[in-house]
Amino acid sequence: MRELIDSTSLLGDPAALIARLARDGYLLLRAVLPVARITEAHDAIIATLHEGGWVDATGALLPLALSKSAGSQHPAFRAATQLPEFNRLPYLPALKALAASLLGPGAYSLPSKVLRTTAPSRARTEPGRYAHQDYAYWRISDMLTTWAPLMEISPEHGALAVVPGSHLGPPVALLPFAGTEPGWATTTYRPGDVIVFHCLTAHAALPNRREALRICGDFRWQRPEEPVCAELVRGSTGAELGAQLFHRESWWHPMPAGVPIVKESPVAAPRSRFFAVHPGWLDWQPPRDDYAPPPRRAELHTTTEVH
Repeated sequence: MRELIDSTSLLGDPAALIARLARDGYLLLRAVLPVARITEAHDAIIATLHEGGWVDATGALLPLALSKSAGSQHPAFRAATQLPEFNRLPYLPALKALAASLLGPGAYSLPSKVLRTTAPSRARTEPGRYAHQDYAYWRISDMLTTWAPLMEISPEHGALAVVPGSHLGPPVALLPFAGTEPGWATTTYRPGDVIVFHCLTAHAALPNRREALRICGDFRWQRPEEPVCAELVRGSTGAELGAQLFHRESWWHPMPAGVPIVKESPVAAPRSRFFAVHPGWLDWQPPRDDYAPPPRRAELHTTTEVH
C-alpha cells in the first residue's frame, strides 16, 4: 500500500492546499493539533470506557469490548461521545483555521461529532471497514471530513486509508475493504496529525490487528450556504445537537444563523467548487439500507441531549 503524501509544508498557503485537495482528494497534515488536547480527550475516553467495563485500569481490553453489545448504543460509549474533552476538538483554533482556509471564513463544524472506538477485527466488522464515500450518507456537496487520531494508529492498528484521485471518478461500490486492494494509500498517524478528505473521496479503515482499541474522531465541515438535512443537526427537541450539553462552554459555537435546513436530503448529483464532478454521479442512487453498513442515523449518537 502506498504512503500518503505529506502536505504539511503547504500550511499557510490556502491556494496551494486547495489545489492539492482538488488534485488528490485529501490532505495529510502532521502535528497540526496540540498534542495535550488530543491526549486529554483520549485519556477521558479511556477512563469512561474503564468505568463502563470495556477496558481495565491499564487500558487492556475486557470481554465486553469484544462483544456485540459494545456498539454505539452502549451506555459507556454514549457517555464517551458526550465528553467535553472530545467534543471541543473541532473548535480548536488550528482546526477551525484549516477548515476556513479550504471552505471560506464561514465554514463550520457540523454538530454531529463522530467518535470511533474500533475493536480488533476478529471481534466484529465495523461499518468504517467498507470502502465508501461520505456523500452517499450526508449528501452535502463539498463537505470535508477532518479525521484525527487520538493515539498512534499504524496500518496494523486499523489506520484510515484513501484512494487518491477517487473524488474525480464515478461512485464506488460499497464493499468490505481487506487492505490488499490496489490504488489505496495510508500512513502511521500520530496524535496531532489530521487528514482532511473530500466527501467524494473513497476511504475505509484497515483491519485492526492489534489487541487494543483504535480511538479516533471524525469532524465534518461545510459552508453555511449549503443545505443540510435536519436529522443531521437537530435533536429530538428540535434544538441543535450538543447545544443542551455544551452551550455554556466557552469553546462551543452554534451553527451559523441562516443555514438552510431541509426536511429530507435530496437524491441528487453532488456539485463541487474545487473540481469537475464525474458524470457517473448523474444517475447516482443512495445505497440500500440492507446493504449499506452505516445508515446516517447511526452516526448521530455523539451529542444526544440528556433530558
